Amino acid sequence: MENKRLDHKFAAYTFMLIVGCMLALAVVLKSVATDFNNFWESSVAQIVLYGLFVGLFFVMCGQLKLKGREIPKAIDLDKKVSWWNLGVVVLVSGLTITCFMLAMQGFSDIMIWLGYKQNGGTGPDGVGQYIMAVFTLCLLPAVVEELFFRGLILKGLMPMGKGVAVVASAFLFSLFHFSLEQTVYQFALGIIFALVVLKTGNLLYGMILHFLNNFFVLMTYIFWGDVLELLTWDALTIVMAVGLVVLGALMIVGAIKALRTHGTETASPKTAKFWAVDNIGFYIASALGLCLWITMLFSGGG
Repeated sequence: MENKRLDHKFAAYTFMLIVGCMLALAVVLKSVATDFNNFWESSVAQIVLYGLFVGLFFVMCGQLKLKGREIPKAIDLDKKVSWWNLGVVVLVSGLTITCFMLAMQGFSDIMIWLGYKQNGGTGPDGVGQYIMAVFTLCLLPAVVEELFFRGLILKGLMPMGKGVAVVASAFLFSLFHFSLEQTVYQFALGIIFALVVLKTGNLLYGMILHFLNNFFVLMTYIFWGDVLELLTWDALTIVMAVGLVVLGALMIVGAIKALRTHGTETASPKTAKFWAVDNIGFYIASALGLCLWITMLFSGGG
């Protein structure tokens, strides 16, 4: 089902609302929490934030005048999953974390060298905290962020062309996380998630891939974080990091091409130009995200 109101203007509107929702919650929490940075990263704050996002999602679907049974179809969410595609998605997730992790750590080290102070934190301690970490850092983001970024935003940007929609949605996705050390990695993930969803025509694969990525990253930093932080960046390590990224990108592209499409691959006729004047909403949304990103850069990461 195509909804005429689910366009690039609505995509920009969606991004501005979710960022506004984050800022509003941050302002409220900053006024009541004695240690804002630690509380903002706590499970309680994450549950509240994603709960607000879920409510916002259904409000926005109401603005699109979608009935409950039509929402999954409008955003390409199908509960049917093929074992072949599921296996490919697991492969893509493994390739992503294996081939990009070294480069991501390198970019993080560069940001530290430039003076950016990362917010430290302690890992989960005990079974209960592990379960809560998986829920708040893996499951909630996978479901809620995919509903917005590969559901409403990617689908809304499709009238500007598939390439523009993929890159633009990935760009907004990377800005949304406001994590300078992960900016490049989040942008690459946004492209991969979008290509998987468009190829399969099913948002559920994006959610599964998103969950697996977050889970593998969480486990890697819990069990191998100290080792990554002790890396020595000599010429060999740099060549290895670059080589893994190139090899991983080629293998991921090949794996995505091997995905099977349910029905017809998600597509939309190109009816809007990226540089058109009526795309002002997208430019404003991007500028908002960039301003917040730059603010974090000069504030040293909090």
